[in-house]
Amino acid sequence: MWELGRRTDPRIRMVYDMVHDGHFYPLDETKLGKLRRNPKKAASSTDVYAASDWDSPILSGLEVLPFDQLPAPEQVQSILTKETGSNNSICFSPSRGSPEADTAAIEELLGNIGNANFRHPGSIIHMDSPTFDQLHTRPLNWDCDGVLGRSNFQMIVAPANEVFELEYYEYHLHSTLLTGTKVWVAFPPLHGNLSTLRNEYDEMLKHNTTKVSTDTLAKLKHGIAIVQRPGETLMIPPFWSVMVISITTSTACLSYIATARSFTERLQNVELYLVLTSLWPAKEKEQTLLMMYTATLVDHTSQILKNNMKGFKSDQIITKLCQGMMHTKDQPNVRDELAKAYALIDDKTHVRRVEQELQQAWLDFVEEKCKKRAECRLCLLRVSQMTGQGTPSERLRQHFVDVHWARPT
Repeated sequence: MWELGRRTDPRIRMVYDMVHDGHFYPLDETKLGKLRRNPKKAASSTDVYAASDWDSPILSGLEVLPFDQLPAPEQVQSILTKETGSNNSICFSPSRGSPEADTAAIEELLGNIGNANFRHPGSIIHMDSPTFDQLHTRPLNWDCDGVLGRSNFQMIVAPANEVFELEYYEYHLHSTLLTGTKVWVAFPPLHGNLSTLRNEYDEMLKHNTTKVSTDTLAKLKHGIAIVQRPGETLMIPPFWSVMVISITTSTACLSYIATARSFTERLQNVELYLVLTSLWPAKEKEQTLLMMYTATLVDHTSQILKNNMKGFKSDQIITKLCQGMMHTKDQPNVRDELAKAYALIDDKTHVRRVEQELQQAWLDFVEEKCKKRAECRLCLLRVSQMTGQGTPSERLRQHFVDVHWARPT
């Protein structure tokens, strides 16, 4: 991987050495396929990747380009320069120390999109682009996994030699490179990898740093190294961790897709997401992300319980959520996992609101199920055996609140 050669950043040098020492696999199915789980056989200690090649990164060319054609670098520069302004949510990191200095750095970076060797430090790590959202005419079809939500494009602009720290993603990540060259190293969500990453985030929080140590990078197993060039779209599955190196000045558009199929795994990894969020240096940003996170989890729970997604039946996911509510089968309890995030949120009015929305989603669910069979879907108690006054629907609702919602004292 010659793209990483002759770089002075110690992290880039380390990745270069790890690649040439065989620490990473190439994105080559003839090699990765030998490490995949065979769905027809019992799980083995040699299984590294899931059975489908869609469960590991996929790099595609113009056939999955989200636009009718790849825009020229001059077009990209013109569009993004025009879209800077007070109404745009732009995050530049690391900050130059003041809004005025950051604005000047953003203008300088955008002005050098066509300069492959521009190396002044600092990247645009988030920028909205209504124009690129409008040009998004070829969205990927993910209906078979139960689409819960899609993000708009998030524009990323980076100078040459910029390193984006190792980060965990809980959604499907799609990144289309518009200009420049990038190298990605991606690590699968093996238990050991996620545990190592969680410990590293805890250490970073303790020492008030945003940089992942090179020692941690060396501990992660079965990584894949990928070179991405203009016009290529890289798809990263949920729960993978990636480190990105902008070899030359680069521009990319990212989007995220949340699916029902991966929802219970998201619940199992709530604590990892929370510690990652706590690394934001700005308290206000952390609180905003936490409130968005809890509201989204409740909304996605509601969508799954309604079971009316296009092209996907969520019965198996619902069964796992019900088992979680009953604290059985080692399934995560959505309410308990949300409580971990609630504890970090200062705005308790928001907490009460989303908690009420979650309760209503479950009440609607058990009432709907009761129309087919007069019992509680969670504990299977017949409505005729429930105590209390009122109509069968009223007794069912009271049963749910008293038995399945009330916290033990």
